[in-house]
Amino acid sequence: KSVEYIKRNNSRILRVLIIGDGPHKTYLKDLCSELKISSQIEWAGSIYDDGEKSKLIKKCKICVSPGNVGLTAIEVLGFGVPVITHNNENHQMPEFESILYNKTGWLYEFNNNKSLTNTIIKGLDYQNLSKMHKKCINEVVENWSVDSQLSKINKIICLK
Repeated sequence: KSVEYIKRNNSRILRVLIIGDGPHKTYLKDLCSELKISSQIEWAGSIYDDGEKSKLIKKCKICVSPGNVGLTAIEVLGFGVPVITHNNENHQMPEFESILYNKTGWLYEFNNNKSLTNTIIKGLDYQNLSKMHKKCINEVVENWSVDSQLSKINKIICLK
């Protein structure tokens, strides 16, 4: 619905890539047809090949994850793509903490389509969007990579 709203009210045609599959795909495709935005949507389906997935993700300016963001955040941040997701910590996974305002992404108000739409516009219009690339990658390397996690575990073990 945000894509249609932005098209209608901001005269912007967004290209949307949807990676993944699931039980809501038919409903979402029907909704896109109803909203007359089907031509703006690319349905990539489930992708298990890391090389293929990385090529697609690297083409994106932002990642919007309206549900529990989880490992999606770490994966796309690792490619330098900022993330937009909702702000309800009770309905998020631990990786939600990797989304830092104006550094690695933005949060919108949970269950609020207007907030989501405004956050997408804000993200796309953010003047330092290209500079966020390095910050996104650094967040993953410094706090979410295997090496950084092992370092944290080692520090805990050495304290005992």
